[in-house]
Amino acid sequence: MIAVYHSHGERQLQDNSTEDPLIRLLVTLPRGWTLKPGQTVYLYVRTNNPWSFLQGHPFSVVWWNDARRENGRTDDEDLGQDLSILGKDGIRREEPVTEVESNVGNPFAFWLLVQPRWGFTKDLAAYGTSTKLRAVVDGPYGGDFNFKDYGHVILFAQGIGIAAQIPYMRQFFYGSLNGILPVRRISLIWETTERNLVTVEPWMTHLLTQDHDDYSRTLMLNIKLHVLDKQSGLRYGRRVSSFAGPMNVKDILSEEFQAQRGKTLITGHFYISNEIFHNAQLQDSVFFQTLFLKQMKPLSPRMFTFNTIEPNQHDFVSGFNPTPLREYHRRQHILASPLLIKIFNACKSNTASDPDAGAAKEQILAINIHIRELNAQNNLDSNFCTIAVDVFLYAWSNQDLNQYLHDFCRIHYLPVGWACQPPELYSRYQPYTCRYWEDCDWHIPTLLFNFVWQLRKADVNSDIIDDQETIVIEYGFEFNRRVSKFHSLHGNQTSTVGYIQTDNILRLLNNLGNCYSSKDKSGYETSRTNLRRECLLHNYPLCWVPDTFSLELSKKNLWFSREIV
Repeated sequence: MIAVYHSHGERQLQDNSTEDPLIRLLVTLPRGWTLKPGQTVYLYVRTNNPWSFLQGHPFSVVWWNDARRENGRTDDEDLGQDLSILGKDGIRREEPVTEVESNVGNPFAFWLLVQPRWGFTKDLAAYGTSTKLRAVVDGPYGGDFNFKDYGHVILFAQGIGIAAQIPYMRQFFYGSLNGILPVRRISLIWETTERNLVTVEPWMTHLLTQDHDDYSRTLMLNIKLHVLDKQSGLRYGRRVSSFAGPMNVKDILSEEFQAQRGKTLITGHFYISNEIFHNAQLQDSVFFQTLFLKQMKPLSPRMFTFNTIEPNQHDFVSGFNPTPLREYHRRQHILASPLLIKIFNACKSNTASDPDAGAAKEQILAINIHIRELNAQNNLDSNFCTIAVDVFLYAWSNQDLNQYLHDFCRIHYLPVGWACQPPELYSRYQPYTCRYWEDCDWHIPTLLFNFVWQLRKADVNSDIIDDQETIVIEYGFEFNRRVSKFHSLHGNQTSTVGYIQTDNILRLLNNLGNCYSSKDKSGYETSRTNLRRECLLHNYPLCWVPDTFSLELSKKNLWFSREIV
């Protein structure tokens, strides 16, 4: 069960924003979960759109109850005004306590924060406050990170980005109070609008009322609000600093570094990290201590990334855009460049069995093993920056696929010169700093392609499969239109990444189905390998690739045996 709450209530705030105000969702479960910061859940809700129940929508868990620490509010009225929007006359505008604030003792409830834009979120915002809807909740996913080394935490957020920072702010705060984490200073810098402040006020006040020393001064929390539409004379409580206009990251960090409390952790969106990275050049005290975190984004319903970036002297001097790319990656790629050229020449001359090309493949395999070992030592994903030779061969063998190699190299942090024909020996890197296309709902095409595959495995009537494939193709057009809008918004109209090549995927699934029906194991594995290469080339989820022939056959036999029983 979920309940929709509009938190702007009766506050008459001047707002010229074109965005709708944030809304809160109270999710009540029949049983409790052990939640952690950074976790995401998928909601399946039937709204005014009857098809919305078939679509999973990811949301970050913002707040939940914890019986160990959350023992209600203080009775001190002055302390209760830590984060309260006050009018020009200095009198607090009281609001009735809603279920969101009063449901403190329910361990089976948690809260989500939603920015209404279009589609599902717009449908939710159309409901009146306190409206209750039935929902299916899938999750939680992600959220297992270690922050035991940091004494000073700086959290940057803009707009709806506060939803990702509040859980970590809460974890650092309670971890310090319980003696689990060594955090001594927590700074939250939030750039937002007036009406969004009301949405998070109960949670902020809850933390501030427990962070006190004789009810007079703060111990850890340092909250700074940069209100884009701030009204003159409007105050936000005696323990919250407020400023009119956007944040200045450089000035904020200069002030924070002066009050540094040990090893520093800075979190925020990647484009903010660029300014942080530039400013840190002047701070020798945090030169090797500051850890940069990229924004977490869901890649699939069950896979999340959390990339750490440790600055080094080479990156500071060269002005290199901060990425997980290391110097050892560059060295190994330089060694691999001439080997890749040999493989390309053999592919184009149709001499794939050339011993020199075979030896080059073996050497690249050894380079990949070395990269994986170094990645493990640097706490990076084991396959990060490894060289997928089979994907290059797959693209080189089909002239129509060559155009996608450039984006493939950018996505996988490989030299973009490798996309040329022949590959260039020395080339620069152009990695994507923001994978905005991943904000599209990849869950639906995953379900559709999986359904087509199940139909082909079951060898159903071809007319039924054709009808389903027509639906997939039509949805692919709609999906690609959304991706095109994202590219236009980010000035990458020529980019090919994110578009679903539905015809290619359906063709490969058709080949797989034919081989499966005819028990052609060799042909099945060949088609499966091609589908895997297609997904890697276009950065599609690998869950689109069916299992091996033996596993798929065992699934069928297991199902058949259950039916007999």
